[in-house]
Amino acid sequence: MSRYGPEDPSVLHYQHSHISRKAWAGQETTSFNIRRFEGHFWEIDNHHRRVIDYVCRFGLGGVLFCGKALDVDHALITALVERWRPETHTFHLPVGETTITLQDVQVLWALRVDGVPFTGNGFCESGWRGLCEELLGFYPLQSEMKENGILASALIHRMAIEPLGDGLEDEAYIQRARMIVLVLLGGLILPDGSGCKIPLMWLTQLRDVEAASMISWASAALATLYHNLCEASMGKMSDIGGPTVLLQLWVWERMPTLRPDFVAARIHTNNTPCALMWTGSYMINRAPKHSVRHYREQLSLLQNNQFIWMPYVDRQLPDSCLDMNNSWRSVTYIVCWAIVEAHEPERVVRQFGGTPFIPELRDWGFNETHFKTNRRGKAKTNWAVQNKAYIQYWERRSEFVTNAYMEPLADHMQVMRTRQYMEWYFKITITYITQPGRLPEVGMNTVASASTVQVSIAETLARIVHMSRGFDPADAVGLLHEINNLALNCLTECGESERTVIPSTQRTDVDMSRGFIRRARGIGQRGIRTGGHGYSRHFRMSQDMPGSSQAANEENINSDDNIDLDALIDNFAGEPEMQNPPASDPSSWVPTWSSAYIERPTRREHIDPPRSSVQLDRPSSSSHTSRPDKERSRPSLSQTIMAETRESVSRVNPEFVSS
Repeated sequence: MSRYGPEDPSVLHYQHSHISRKAWAGQETTSFNIRRFEGHFWEIDNHHRRVIDYVCRFGLGGVLFCGKALDVDHALITALVERWRPETHTFHLPVGETTITLQDVQVLWALRVDGVPFTGNGFCESGWRGLCEELLGFYPLQSEMKENGILASALIHRMAIEPLGDGLEDEAYIQRARMIVLVLLGGLILPDGSGCKIPLMWLTQLRDVEAASMISWASAALATLYHNLCEASMGKMSDIGGPTVLLQLWVWERMPTLRPDFVAARIHTNNTPCALMWTGSYMINRAPKHSVRHYREQLSLLQNNQFIWMPYVDRQLPDSCLDMNNSWRSVTYIVCWAIVEAHEPERVVRQFGGTPFIPELRDWGFNETHFKTNRRGKAKTNWAVQNKAYIQYWERRSEFVTNAYMEPLADHMQVMRTRQYMEWYFKITITYITQPGRLPEVGMNTVASASTVQVSIAETLARIVHMSRGFDPADAVGLLHEINNLALNCLTECGESERTVIPSTQRTDVDMSRGFIRRARGIGQRGIRTGGHGYSRHFRMSQDMPGSSQAANEENINSDDNIDLDALIDNFAGEPEMQNPPASDPSSWVPTWSSAYIERPTRREHIDPPRSSVQLDRPSSSSHTSRPDKERSRPSLSQTIMAETRESVSRVNPEFVSS
């Protein structure tokens, strides 16, 4: 019995513990809790202009300028976590691999990419409360402290009740700017699962304004997001941290089918960060919130024309949103204190205008325990020293810029390489997360588009079943061509026409390599043991019928991989005896096609699928002689099939009725 997972498990080697297995088993995924605490901060509208200037010098002016972000859709983030692959740091969607990169962080929030990593020493010898008095201008109460952090409510409350006026020293404005930076980092850019505490070790890197302006805030935000997505997709957790607001903005930029309906049209304002475009109000009655199942279906039905690979090409952006050193396409490590993650833009070159190619599977030195890395019990660790090797790799990022497959190619070459990539991609990925055709027992049903796809497939299969009844070998060529056209039309209606050239494979929990033989109660099969020690249903199904030649022919006849439809059609068309079959004795004619549907008596269910080249006559055995006369008088399986065959042939050629 095969297992649920990709055909080639060389890439997704964490599938055995991935959250997608929960959805496949039919269990409902509970939406993750996403905690934010900077909401009350946006109610303060009397920040001094000099304070805002210093916030911009710290490097967070873009986030402050974009204002309060919309509420995060917990169900949307949960559905994305199901598609996140920690092995590659990408989302595996039907259109291919996609991910949020350094480009998206800089363009959306105007955060600096080129710079030093945000890291340092997690210990302060003078004490955290003394450091607050020095750099924030107040000595916090013990009730305002939590472990080695400070409550965000303490900072927001102090800014609200103590506005700054003119004529103060520069240090007073810098101290207030540091408070704003801490709130933005802890509540929006680098939030953790606590939802209320801001680590005071960050304050050690905000002592010097000029030094802080050189920090790569974009890499810190992206590393935090990657780490939390990996942890959520692998563990049994109910909370998720990281800049989920940024992830939601990325989704709205690239997948229009997942956007809410805004009251006013979304138009980008020149020379502003792109996140500013996604502020405002949207229509609540049209917002598909609080339904993981809805977003899961939308992601499963995503088509190529519904994903925007390059949404920023036509926008006029400020210099703070532009990449000067090609760091967006650098294959490197990204670091944020205890967090170290890999940045692999080469897997999503289509987001940079390149042609997709089969990427190299790199060994980053991570394992399953890497996703559980945290600072617990490591309060005195100097993370700049601990992650020195990764930091040095980041400093050499310009040497690892991906330039392969970025050159322009002819259209036919792009199509060929894209097809090669998609053929490889469908073999190493999970094509779907939920079992096709499974309807929920409670809650919302599948969306209408998914139901339409199922109806189209059901109608196509029903037509094939009715066409195969009363099959005439003389019409084999036309029947096969008609079935082929039905399949092509069905795939086109379902939006999956590309599967005719790109095969899609995925293992399932159900082994359909052999047909299930279902019988009514009380009707066994002679010559086959049906009980006793070591007997099981699968044991019986694995045994061949006594005297049959199935063992010798099953590999060649019943293997779907060995069936060549085009060759079969050509053979039918090329043999004169198949085009004009001779009139033969009906008693010697037995159906041998493996896909025919034959109606059975009411006491027997049909064989699905009937086996070809199987000895249908039951073997004689001395053990059967002691059966009652009534039992022996029951017609055999071969006699039943022969009678039905006579009736089918008589409809084709009435002159056989007399015989």
